[in-house]
Amino acid sequence: MIHYIKIIFLILPSFLFSETTISGDINFYSAFRSSNSELIRLPYRLSNINIINAKNDLQFNTTISIEHNIKKGIERLDDSNVQDFLIDIRELYITFYNNIGEFKIGKQIHSWGMVDENSPLDNINGYDYYYLFLGGSDRKIGAFSSSFEIYYNDWKLEMHFSPIHNTNRIPIDDPYFPIELAALPPSNQIITSSKNKLEFGGYIQKSFSKSDFCLSYFNGYDRLFNFSGLNIFQSINAASLTDMNDVEVDIVYSYRKTKMVGFGSTILFDNMVLRSDLGYFNTKDQNQNIIRENPNYDGNPFIGYPEIAWISLLDSTLHTYPMKEKAEYLQYTIQLEYQLPYEINSVVQIAGYDLNFYESENYELPDPEEVSIPQYEGDELPEIDPKKIFTPGMGTSISTLTTKALILNFQKRFFQDRLNVNFLSLLDINNSRLKISNDVSNLREISFEYKISDGFKVLGAINKITGDKNHEDGTDYTFNQMENFSHYRLEIKYYF
Repeated sequence: MIHYIKIIFLILPSFLFSETTISGDINFYSAFRSSNSELIRLPYRLSNINIINAKNDLQFNTTISIEHNIKKGIERLDDSNVQDFLIDIRELYITFYNNIGEFKIGKQIHSWGMVDENSPLDNINGYDYYYLFLGGSDRKIGAFSSSFEIYYNDWKLEMHFSPIHNTNRIPIDDPYFPIELAALPPSNQIITSSKNKLEFGGYIQKSFSKSDFCLSYFNGYDRLFNFSGLNIFQSINAASLTDMNDVEVDIVYSYRKTKMVGFGSTILFDNMVLRSDLGYFNTKDQNQNIIRENPNYDGNPFIGYPEIAWISLLDSTLHTYPMKEKAEYLQYTIQLEYQLPYEINSVVQIAGYDLNFYESENYELPDPEEVSIPQYEGDELPEIDPKKIFTPGMGTSISTLTTKALILNFQKRFFQDRLNVNFLSLLDINNSRLKISNDVSNLREISFEYKISDGFKVLGAINKITGDKNHEDGTDYTFNQMENFSHYRLEIKYYF
């Protein structure tokens, strides 16, 4: 039934609008680990199709992707379904144009901010972690929303509204994905507020002869979950409230409510361009209490009440520890574009965030010898520090890798622009051991793109990631996790 609905959405515009434009690409992609030449079986977009239908002041936009999931041969033994791809309607919206601007409604991919990538102001869409290393809209998930854009002389005003909380797509138990999150909770461990999940924001931009400036505001919910607290269920056979011999730990997550105020600028000089985005975030966990029934209850005598009440029913009690987390943090991205000799284009970015304020409840957690936090292996209750596992749930995606990064990009074209060679380097400058003489904490990639004919290209890349064996986080350090993702890849693309 769902497939029929999708087909209707694709055909319907042809009857409603007179002018239709179809474009897109077909992509054949393979990537192999550098260490053992193993095929990396991550999903990729086999094809992208863009459909635009226009008539008078109305325009209907559709973007469809076919995502290919590479299966192993033995998987056919567990699942006889031959389908190894899915259809993703990434965008589906209508635009109405008038004399002062435009109005859009539907599933859209938005772009806020002045810098090309990694803007802390670009918060409307969630991120697809499978495409985190791609640029632009390729790594975003469409958001059902409406937006108004108004133009007046050198001013631009945009307002955004969405009735839906948009979250990131996280790979679940995928051994090929290079980044491991601190925890990956199932949906029954998420407690969300029953309040309206309306998200809204906007920005105002002023253009001058050689510069642009903008102020922005966004109010919504985090794209990534956060640690919200703990419940400890005791057996009815427990001798006392402090008896931890027979307990079950329930870790609870949520999505914080976050407000962002941002500023962006673009300044043109004679031979370079300076762009910058800065966002200040105020975030708060909406769960004032996390009391609930045991989600893993299977008939065993576990039942719970708050510790402070000491209510007895069949001699069972519950300790509950809501963290009531509050934080303020600053994110920034500064970008410099400059053309070097020999027509080499360079782009340099510095991106990072600083945690300016953090507050949560300070509990004296029970000290059992063998009570560990689920999904935090090796951490007993007293060792959990919510501040240490705090992660920005909104803002630049680079914060997934490090708190401070230096990104260098150099591009050179040859043979009348038929061959494009690109060098990329991402450095974790938050690591004090990173030095010219010490090859640690970096990602380097050299890639090429060769135009065989109109609409037909061959692309290739060699990627090398180096961690730091002496880093204090050990195997949890992101660059250590990514080392085995060093790879080489080849693509053949046809554009139509």
